[in-house]
Amino acid sequence: MLRLLRNRPARAAACAAALLSAPFAAHVLAAAHPGRGRLAEAVVEGAIDPGSGDYIKRAIERAQREGYEALIVKLDTPGGLLTTTREIVQAELESHVPIVVWVAPSAARAGSAGVFITLAAHVAAMAPATNIGAAHPVSIGPGSRDGDDKDEKGKDDESVMSQKIENDTAAFVEAIAKERGRNVEWAVSAVRESKAIAADKAVELKVVDFIAADRDELLKKLDGRRVELGPGREPRTLHTAGAPVDEMEWSPKARFLHVIGEPTIAGILLSLGALGLLLEFYKPGAMVPGITGAILLLLGVVGISALPVNVGAVALLLLGIGLFVAELFVSSFGVLGVAGAVCFAAGGILLVDNTGPDFFADRDFGVSPVAILPTSVFVAIMAVFVGYKAVAAWRMRPVTGDAGLVGETGEVREEIAPGRDGRVFVHGELWNACADRPLAAGQHVKVVEVTGLKVRVEPDA
Repeated sequence: MLRLLRNRPARAAACAAALLSAPFAAHVLAAAHPGRGRLAEAVVEGAIDPGSGDYIKRAIERAQREGYEALIVKLDTPGGLLTTTREIVQAELESHVPIVVWVAPSAARAGSAGVFITLAAHVAAMAPATNIGAAHPVSIGPGSRDGDDKDEKGKDDESVMSQKIENDTAAFVEAIAKERGRNVEWAVSAVRESKAIAADKAVELKVVDFIAADRDELLKKLDGRRVELGPGREPRTLHTAGAPVDEMEWSPKARFLHVIGEPTIAGILLSLGALGLLLEFYKPGAMVPGITGAILLLLGVVGISALPVNVGAVALLLLGIGLFVAELFVSSFGVLGVAGAVCFAAGGILLVDNTGPDFFADRDFGVSPVAILPTSVFVAIMAVFVGYKAVAAWRMRPVTGDAGLVGETGEVREEIAPGRDGRVFVHGELWNACADRPLAAGQHVKVVEVTGLKVRVEPDA
């Protein structure tokens, strides 16, 4: 009993310390996992391209890093690039945080690439009046259709290549469906036969898990659901009812890539870029068509992933620097400087991003768009100003050398007559002079021409 009484103060002190340290511990835990007890949401509308792909992958990384309960991908896409789709699916399959793909709002679709992204999610849901399917791969380049001018060998080669791509894509979607326990037969038919189904049929065929008309219904149906995160990872039971949702913001880089990666925009960029280069070849030295064409062509090939984003960004930056240097040696009246500023801005935006963990830097360390855009605008303004001054200087009358004497006034020192030269005092010097009419000594004259060491003058009216 005495021993218990003696330990009672120590126990009380320990309890008090634990109570006092609890808020601090909670604060540290919240700082380490700011997403604990919360849901993250990534909203993807439009094509699956390098921009939207970068956005989804970054959202998954952030959801994992900040300890979110789950990541909801609200999807509405007609499809997109297969290379980008593979990168997104890989990120989904390797994710440590549950991925919920929700095809919404009503009338949205998960077409083509959207099929793979939806099937790869841990939980897949659709809003009423939505559809999924039509995932047959097609070529976006020339030669995607058989033409009458092709020989049999050309047709056979193209057919073999198309068959290889189809088989590879079908195997890809089959592997995804098996991994997530979804309808393998339908998934393969969506690729080989371009089959598409509505939301209710998708639930019936076990392509997706359930229908949710709005976010509240989605969170209620997710609540208590057990999610398998893959081999070596503990299953997770979701607690989503009434949980707050944080929407993931698009980075400037992802937004810019999403704009230039839109098929129509990318096609226009490529067409105008090629046209600009053709005009430059047709009329060398015009500069504007050639420079504009080169910039648009670079942006177009980056938009369709024909050129890696970082390579395209560096190429634009180098082109911008080259144009700045060229402005110093070529009289372009500021055109080269403005074009260089545009290249610098585009390349800078493509490089704006948080660094990866391999850099061992803070995640917020990176190039800020607040610095990129004003710098580019300032450079463009300076280029226009320099061009304006160059034009003004070009229009000015020469003030040095022989040409600088034209228009100057002076005084006749020795009489001038037709056929007989005299002398005039101009600009502090005596010059031999001739004239078309007699001029007496002391008369004021104006220089109209300089030939060697002789000037031609006329009376100064």
